[in-house]
Amino acid sequence: MRNKDIVVYMKQYAANKRIKALLQKINPLLAQNEENIRVHLDALVNQVISENEFQVINMKMELGKLCLDLEKAIPDGHVTMLFYCQKENKIYHGAAPNFPVEFFDFFNDINEKRAFGETCGSCGAAVHNREVVVTDIQSSPLWGPYREHFTRYGFQTGWSIPFFREDDVIGTFAIYHRTQRGVKKEEIALVQKKITQYQEAIYYMAEQIAE
Repeated sequence: MRNKDIVVYMKQYAANKRIKALLQKINPLLAQNEENIRVHLDALVNQVISENEFQVINMKMELGKLCLDLEKAIPDGHVTMLFYCQKENKIYHGAAPNFPVEFFDFFNDINEKRAFGETCGSCGAAVHNREVVVTDIQSSPLWGPYREHFTRYGFQTGWSIPFFREDDVIGTFAIYHRTQRGVKKEEIALVQKKITQYQEAIYYMAEQIAE
């Protein structure tokens, strides 16, 4: 399988049982923060994925560790990472090791309806306005038809910080809290620092999404 094929799977993973099953295996390993993750991946590659798929998944593992690093440092932070394809104006799952895969199913609907815009949650506003956006999920008009999906998981605050390659927005971090709270400048600075530390994996995945 060619590398671009696995990217197609990633873009349509909500409807792809094989990738869902694979992510179901990977997410628990990330959540346990095991040091021998590569051993597990090696076992997976011999069973269900090709070498090219392995490279993509390996990078996703790196991004998963990035999310876990942030969750350790941000109180009550539930961290997800999304990639933005400007050419398509669509948003795609990047990494979220402590979230069930099904949490992101609604992105498939948003992309199919071409509904991703500046009024589409904190992420839509952050990506299209190119700035950090903090919202009260219960009351902000940005959440509109998406509100119930997030409150079902108990989330009350959602904030998003976009990341760039040169002058292009290539994705955003979506961080959720089960309490109503503001966001500290130090937390924003931490996310930006991690973006720099994991730049290679971030750029790699952004390139795959953009193809």
